Amino acid sequence: MNLTLPLAALILAATAILFLCSGSVIHALNNEQDIRKMGGLHHLLPLTSSCLTIGSLALTGTPFLAGFFSKDTIIEALNTSTLNAWALTLTLIATSFTAVYSLRVIFFVSIGSPRFACFSPINENNPSVIKPLKRLA
Repeated sequence: MNLTLPLAALILAATAILFLCSGSVIHALNNEQDIRKMGGLHHLLPLTSSCLTIGSLALTGTPFLAGFFSKDTIIEALNTSTLNAWALTLTLIATSFTAVYSLRVIFFVSIGSPRFACFSPINENNPSVIKPLKRLA
């Protein structure tokens, strides 16, 4: 059995949860897409911010989440192959950029104080967004 197909499905699920969470956050903030103007959404959107954190950590390759197994396999294969060191170096740099950007998203969206003007109430009552999030989480 080829092990890359189940790993690819796990990465696609983590990507899908990130897209759903970002859409939920953008919708809740009246189409605001600048992450510098977000913050403190862990208290206002607890399910969405929790799923965003889990999906981001899975994308970064946190151990025992979906992204760890695929990234570990790729880096291990490059480390033991006879290819030049540039491929391994570029893979490690790309993985580092992914981790930094994902942690930046978690910090700016979920943690800290709100940095937006709230004109309408923010809630997670849209079942067309919440039900898929619960299924993927």
